[in-house]
Amino acid sequence: MFTLKKYLIHPLEFPLTPPELKPYEVHVWQLPIDLVQEENLPLSEHEVKRSQAFHFEKDRIQYRVSTAYLRKLISLYTGQDPEKITYARGLKGKPHLIDPAQLKFNMTHSHHMALYAFTLDREIGVDVEFMRPMQAMEGIVENQFSKAEQALFNNLSEKDKSSYFFATWTLKEAYLKAHGTGIREGIHQIEFQKHGEKEGDSFGVIIEIEHCECVQYFIDATYSAAIAVVT
Repeated sequence: MFTLKKYLIHPLEFPLTPPELKPYEVHVWQLPIDLVQEENLPLSEHEVKRSQAFHFEKDRIQYRVSTAYLRKLISLYTGQDPEKITYARGLKGKPHLIDPAQLKFNMTHSHHMALYAFTLDREIGVDVEFMRPMQAMEGIVENQFSKAEQALFNNLSEKDKSSYFFATWTLKEAYLKAHGTGIREGIHQIEFQKHGEKEGDSFGVIIEIEHCECVQYFIDATYSAAIAVVT
């Protein structure tokens, strides 16, 4: 069973002291994107070109900042120059490091929050979702949740449905990202009936499912986050 350590990145605190990542530890970093000054960000030429393709300015900034801070964090663990870090990609497009290959990572972002997760020698996935009102929520539950999950959702009060929906969705996303697949590949077949504690608690309980350990938690009652580690 893995041990979680959570860090909050304040953009003005870099350079940070390199943390020691031990076997069976997972380090999760939270970055408030809206606090970052978009200056001197370490990005590759490909990443710069990709950022220019975004139609909306907020999406361009979100991509540039979250991508640049991934490079900064990898540099923190490896000592490499952030701008010289190179990625390889798996069959489904999941990025990974060639050197050092034992450092596994994943990143995600939603609204004004980015999350990064690091561990050693085991595939990892992370997801975060801004818990906003969604008119399509019940339709997504009907099409993407298992029958048991649908039953749990339908028996909840209107107030609790949103928390349950985003908790379940982030768990499913993190699980699929850990396995290097996308949401089109069987998201409705993955079933979670046990979640973290109520909103505001720092971490929920670890859930074991099909050779994977997962945990879901809430950030300031505004975001749902989940981490999955292949065992």
